[in-house]
Amino acid sequence: MKETRDKEIKSRVFTKNDIRSLWANLNKEDQSSKSKKDHSSIDLTLNSTDGTGYESNTSELLSDGDIIDLKKSTSISLDYYNYRLGRRIIITLQHGDYGSRIVVSGKDRDWVAGVFDRLNAVLDAVKPQKSWLILHKTLLLHLIALGVGFTIYTVVDFLLLRHITPLENPSKKILVIREFFKQNPFSITLLDFFLFWLNGIFPALWLREWVLKLWPSVEFDFGPENQKIEKLKRFRIRLVLTLIIIPFLVNLIYELVNNYWS
Repeated sequence: MKETRDKEIKSRVFTKNDIRSLWANLNKEDQSSKSKKDHSSIDLTLNSTDGTGYESNTSELLSDGDIIDLKKSTSISLDYYNYRLGRRIIITLQHGDYGSRIVVSGKDRDWVAGVFDRLNAVLDAVKPQKSWLILHKTLLLHLIALGVGFTIYTVVDFLLLRHITPLENPSKKILVIREFFKQNPFSITLLDFFLFWLNGIFPALWLREWVLKLWPSVEFDFGPENQKIEKLKRFRIRLVLTLIIIPFLVNLIYELVNNYWS
């Protein structure tokens, strides 16, 4: 009877050494098979962003200064197979949110369990893909909505609202509303926040997805630095947050507190 263990790999940032550790485990199984005169094979496949694929049955592609350093990888596959015993290990790593898995199969359930647990220990040691933005997706959505809504309001105010003169003879209802907000400045601040959010919530849904894609579930932190697109974009986002968004939020909070206590 054949047993198979299958697991999705997610929320990990792989370095070159992590790939080497996985390869070392497969190579250990291959060397053990060959020492027992079993017919076995081990293969490493690396695909790059320029559409070129590379295959090898040694670790040369993982050497310093070789393909793993020279090209931006999109996927890496490691495959071990013992033909006589029907034992197989397949590790597929795909830069992105889908397609990364580990599969261990064989007729010996103890071998399957042992290899699977050993490889899981290697994967657990890989740096997790963590970010405050990933952990607080809902809060991120509302913050983006406020920022986008404030930007829309600022543009409309500059182009249109400031050029509209107030009513010279407003109705009693409008006078009552004006007096209410005059006596309750905190309420108008809350209303501003709500209108900012309302104007920005739909664009924020798209923007949040774009931002979250900069932290892919599986990321390769090797290859040319200038081709690590997500890493470069994350740096720019942090710069925008530091120079624009955070000061804007601090100003909003100040206005809120100032209106409440004044």
